[in-house]
Amino acid sequence: MRVPALASAFAVALLVLIGASAALAKEANDLSGKYVAKGVGVGGAAYEADVTLTLKGDTYLIVWKFSNGQFTGVGIRQGDVLSVGWTNDGKAGVVLYTVKPAAKAEGNPLGGEPAAGPLVLDGRWADGSTNGKIYTETLTRRD
Repeated sequence: MRVPALASAFAVALLVLIGASAALAKEANDLSGKYVAKGVGVGGAAYEADVTLTLKGDTYLIVWKFSNGQFTGVGIRQGDVLSVGWTNDGKAGVVLYTVKPAAKAEGNPLGGEPAAGPLVLDGRWADGSTNGKIYTETLTRRD
């Protein structure tokens, strides 16, 4: 009788398929890439930066490159939220991004499913300054 051999082959094929699906799901959820950041900072001035997110184990390494320097940070993703801590000249800061497709971030005037577009992270951030204000920043994926 060949039923046990057939069942074993089916079980192995199922495990391979589950493993491949998990790997594809992880890859699809990976935020790694290059982004452009646009935001409003301390004093109400608009700014723009090039941002790189790199998945490292269970965390993200983030680098913001401005025309006059750069910040670095580390982040943790849980669901559609990426929380990042960073430092600038010895002052700590934090940013909380909500991950969403561009159409959801901007609204889809046609209704229904959002149109395909670049990945967008809508952020709210604060730094170690004494003013206690929350600022905004949006990351839009370039690649």
